[in-house]
Amino acid sequence: MILKSLEEDVHSKIVSIVNKGKLKESIENLEEAIVFYNQALEIYPKDENEYFGQKYLYELFGNCFERQENLDEAVKYFEKASQCYEGLKDKNLLLKISILYSQLNNEELSKHYADLCIKQGGRKLVKESPSLNSLFEDEMQTQNEIVVPKIYKVIDGKEYTFEQWKVYENEQWKIYQEKKNKKLFGLF
Repeated sequence: MILKSLEEDVHSKIVSIVNKGKLKESIENLEEAIVFYNQALEIYPKDENEYFGQKYLYELFGNCFERQENLDEAVKYFEKASQCYEGLKDKNLLLKISILYSQLNNEELSKHYADLCIKQGGRKLVKESPSLNSLFEDEMQTQNEIVVPKIYKVIDGKEYTFEQWKVYENEQWKIYQEKKNKKLFGLF
């Protein structure tokens, strides 16, 4: 009972500090917002069940640094967020990191996080992001989008897709028609 009351007090204190930080952030006082977020992070429980709250705090840090145009620090905190509670499943977070790396001219890491975003179902997000257009100019040909054509028919060990089969079928029809015409005119 006493332990639960202490946990609630810590939680209430964290919420209060974070709200003060968000208030400072809303009035563009980003330095003070970061100070409040640091205070909240210092008292935040280190229990691994509490990683969702840490993820949120790291995202708040990242947002402040991004708004200050300190992209190196912003990406550092967004990456920390991605390592917390299911952060690597958060396609919006992965997109944000990819965009920041793109702005930092780190194409390799930008592509890496874009690919992770796509794997989490964020293909449309990546495709529609103007910052990432240069990475995927070839119609989003990333590793996980390479499409293997479906085999329609196999004849004598040769595999045909539907389109290839239609071409083959038309060629065979022409050959048949030529042979038929030759028979009609006594050429056989």
